[in-house]
Amino acid sequence: MNKWRTTNDEWVNGQRANEQMTNFILHPSSLILYSSPFIFHPSSFVFCLFAFLIACAPAPARIVVQWTTATEINTAGFNVYRAERAEGPYAKLNAQLIPASDALIGGKYQYADTTVVAGRTYYYQLEDVEYGGATARHGPIIITASGALGFGELVLVGAGALMIGAAVWLAQRRAGLRASRSGK
Repeated sequence: MNKWRTTNDEWVNGQRANEQMTNFILHPSSLILYSSPFIFHPSSFVFCLFAFLIACAPAPARIVVQWTTATEINTAGFNVYRAERAEGPYAKLNAQLIPASDALIGGKYQYADTTVVAGRTYYYQLEDVEYGGATARHGPIIITASGALGFGELVLVGAGALMIGAAVWLAQRRAGLRASRSGK
């Protein structure tokens, strides 16, 4: 699999695995991913979001929600919610609160949703929960899996409070994944 990135409207081969991955294409056979800028509404936690798909025909459909935080001051943990309509109702997917990692340097998290069905559209929200009980939800993010889908990954990358968020959506052109953002 090759990874390509854009430089001044030209696609050049990106050999370094650890470089910043904005405006890139992953190339397994006919799979093409691309990115575009996206600005989020500022809140107490501002999340930069992007989604990507890796084609894997024999694998069952699943969506992996991942997020990274820069700081987690007063954060007890997180919940992941899913609905089949933008207006809900949203159901909490994780049985227990996903505990926060480190208040000063943040952490990396993931939740695998293995109950998705190819061809259906899902709406995801991420909720941060403070020690005092206050909560804030972020999203929704929309993922539609096609019948040809092996699995998709929705990745949430968080920035700390007071930072202005920007997001990159990577959407698949040929294998049928549609990702977009709705709501506030």
